[in-house]
Amino acid sequence: MTTTTRPRTPVYLLLICLVAVASVAPLLVKENMFPAHDALIHALWQHQFAQMLFSGDLYPRWLSDLNYGFGSPAFFIYPPVVHYLGAALGIVAPDPEAIPARLAWVIALTMAISGAAAYFWLVRALDGRMFAACLGALAYVLSPYHLYVDAYHRFALAELAAFVWPPLTLMLLHIARERRLAVRIGLPLSIAGLLLTHAPSSLVLVPFYVAYAGVLDLRDRRVDALREILLACLLGACLAGFYLGTALSHQGYINNAMLFEPHFFSEEWLFFGQPWRDPEIERSLTYAFSAQLLVCLACAAMALFGENALHRFTALAVLVAVLAVSFLMAAPSTFFWQWDTPLNKIQFPWRMMVVQTLLMALAVGLSLAAWPRGRHLGAAFGATVSAVSLAVLLFVNIGLFTSLTVPLLRDLPAWYTPIEKVIAIPFDAPEYRLAAPDDLETLLPDGVDAAVVAGAGTVQVERWEPRAIALAVTADTDLRILVRKFVYTGWDVDEGGPAATLGELSADVPALTVGVPPGRHRIALTMTPLWQERFGHGASLVGILALLALSVWTRRRPARPD
Repeated sequence: MTTTTRPRTPVYLLLICLVAVASVAPLLVKENMFPAHDALIHALWQHQFAQMLFSGDLYPRWLSDLNYGFGSPAFFIYPPVVHYLGAALGIVAPDPEAIPARLAWVIALTMAISGAAAYFWLVRALDGRMFAACLGALAYVLSPYHLYVDAYHRFALAELAAFVWPPLTLMLLHIARERRLAVRIGLPLSIAGLLLTHAPSSLVLVPFYVAYAGVLDLRDRRVDALREILLACLLGACLAGFYLGTALSHQGYINNAMLFEPHFFSEEWLFFGQPWRDPEIERSLTYAFSAQLLVCLACAAMALFGENALHRFTALAVLVAVLAVSFLMAAPSTFFWQWDTPLNKIQFPWRMMVVQTLLMALAVGLSLAAWPRGRHLGAAFGATVSAVSLAVLLFVNIGLFTSLTVPLLRDLPAWYTPIEKVIAIPFDAPEYRLAAPDDLETLLPDGVDAAVVAGAGTVQVERWEPRAIALAVTADTDLRILVRKFVYTGWDVDEGGPAATLGELSADVPALTVGVPPGRHRIALTMTPLWQERFGHGASLVGILALLALSVWTRRRPARPD
């Protein structure tokens, strides 16, 4: 890159960021929640998460007020990054009424950052062709899967934010040889960031990273990128250990059948096969899948006939990769999804469209970069193909958005849900309900937090925190006390002696029960960190120390000559 072209970068970045923010403007202009699939749950989580964070709980895992106050283990399983971002915006807009705006700005900011990251990746991948990189980054932002499906249709906040990390990782792979220190710090942090943002995406993206590094090394006849990504995956998993420790080990404690029941079997969600149980999402995703595949094939084919040999090689790799990924999302791959592989944990094969989106962005840039600069016929054709591709993506987004909003406009008052109604929802997502909602209020009606259900005596709540409860008990006989908290791993009882006992989980009584002998007692119930949580914290500490040691070693080790 020459000095004369560098000043263009701020202009391109400004354009990308403006397009990103403008593309989600309908989410920003309303004070209430957009009626997308996961919007209400994310608003509910944000309210609880931020409230607990500002109360001093640095990592809120147990959302104490959900499920009629019986609690929710959501953040033992769900990655926390997007809700930390929303809570950070809560510093300037702390009121619950600002939650829709906070979540909307999380979407806008991550869209803009992901577009900027794609630009810097593509500048490297396209040998400094900044205009081509800008077109590719715009394709990344305007991807129907990225923009319409994740933002508007599903409000898949975590998956949408995860789009930030792949371009950063791929950019670092391109500089693996020349900036070894930055790569050895940046790659593990990027892998950890992906895991902490949307762990299922890592099941798709990590194999893609390895394949991408392998193609780079094959093209450049080196092994730097492949070695660095394998090392980064190990260190990144360690760094994210404080989350993974419970995310991987606590799934047996939640209503896991809601995540992996037959309705969510991967083979039920393949394109062009049997009809999906949700025709609306099938229609939206089929249009997004088809449009992105068409754009990717057209642009990669244009680059395949270009004059730059390296870009022709890359275009061929893109064609092979996009056909392979598209096959895995279509009905002919049913046999693959019937095998019990870790990839089935993504639930929906169409989540592989994040890889299709990356390949499409690269292909759009390649269609122009594969030809010489200037008044060259191939460059003119390449620019035309890129421009038409962006127009197609924009047209598909507008069409899908219109098909979503026109029916909603017929019932305008119910289009956006008032936030006061959202945060009043008493129960969590189905997988985090450890009992049926209709059964919970019958256990402890009228908002009572603890009650004597057998024996003669009284109970008073002295302390009521998310993971710590204190009860003052006067027992005339043996008592059985019911507490408004789900039985969940980690709860323990301590009254200063062996007298009080904690009941076991049962289908009839899913709440904490405490057996108390006669006398006066002060009983403490605490959800103590189990070995999985402590192991995760230890893994993160090991990851930090290893990253520091690797950084020192890399800095002292002299660079190898090319």
